[in-house]
Amino acid sequence: HVIIGGGPAATNAIETIREFDGGRSSITLICDEPAHSRMALPYWLAGSIPEAHTHTGDAAYFTRLDVATRFGARVAAIDPQRKTVKLADGNELKFDNLLIATGASPLRPPIPGVDLPGVEPLWSLAHTDRVLKYAESLQPAGRTPRVVLVGAGFIGFIVLNAMHKRKWLLTVVERERQVLPRMLDAPAADHVRRWLATRDVAVQCGATVQQIKQQADGAKAVELSDGRSLTADIVILATGIRPNLDLLQGSGIATGEAILVNDRMQTNFPHVYAGGDVAQGP
Repeated sequence: HVIIGGGPAATNAIETIREFDGGRSSITLICDEPAHSRMALPYWLAGSIPEAHTHTGDAAYFTRLDVATRFGARVAAIDPQRKTVKLADGNELKFDNLLIATGASPLRPPIPGVDLPGVEPLWSLAHTDRVLKYAESLQPAGRTPRVVLVGAGFIGFIVLNAMHKRKWLLTVVERERQVLPRMLDAPAADHVRRWLATRDVAVQCGATVQQIKQQADGAKAVELSDGRSLTADIVILATGIRPNLDLLQGSGIATGEAILVNDRMQTNFPHVYAGGDVAQGP
């Protein structure tokens, strides 16, 4: 078995294989990050847990389950016909069964300034680490981080909650006319907005970010479509995700918005499976 990706879909697959095969099969895990749970990142951001507690498996864990790990490796190509996976370094691995659990990546909006220091999505270990270090860099000046969160969806609000626990100064910008537009009707959204106001979280709806400018004092000006300008030290982008499908080019594996799977998580090749954010079920 070859598994690409190190999130919960991958580790649950490993544990389930071992539950049924008695350790008789070989398992290889390929991942460009340490195995971790993305859902635990907000707890690290909030200061509730250390970074190590986001990890779902250490060396002893994979040794106990007899898993060969290729951390830091990236897959360049998949050949379902030949049953091979080619790595970016040129090495090739053969498989009987393949699980693609490569997850998704954050979408960066095409606006000037999204590459400035302190402007990050919060989707990976590296993103979270950079945001925390950037916030720490403000401490010698005695400045509480001022944060603009771009996007008021469900995942964005999980991140918002974590930053509120840090007592950072928070403003939310949402292009729709209300917060949580895919979850709540207008009266419920208004209730949430008023609830946030009691916790000093400002909400700016019905506006988009036009550009982010670096200011002389190190802060950033977040300029909105309605002419307003917000001052921020940190800008968090919660503007959507896209499944990681690039490694499928030329493979013949069928995709829609993500990898198409049946009710057994099989792709159009019965020996190739997909799970997690990269899979699209019936």
